[in-house]
Amino acid sequence: MNIKSSRPGGAGAMDIYVSAHRNGRWEAPRNVGSAINTPAAELWTALSPDGRYLFFNSSRKIGDPAIEQKPLTYSQLIKKLRGAGNGSTDIYRIELSALKLGQ
Repeated sequence: MNIKSSRPGGAGAMDIYVSAHRNGRWEAPRNVGSAINTPAAELWTALSPDGRYLFFNSSRKIGDPAIEQKPLTYSQLIKKLRGAGNGSTDIYRIELSALKLGQ
């Protein structure tokens, strides 16, 4: 199931937006884009103490089509369920400069 964001320009169930407080007013929120937002849920942001990195959670799935096509052994299944990209929330990091938010 893919639940679209209720905000225009949303990529998925929950997206990350940014807004700046300038001249005593908040700007309209802007979607940070496809470098972060996917059809999955992205949430829980934090900046690194030096302001260089943005950390966020995402429930995106990272699949291996070769594995998806054939039955898994029990140990392969457990490894997949406990690994990153299994659809449960994982923590990601991106350099804030990569988002080009100052433009």
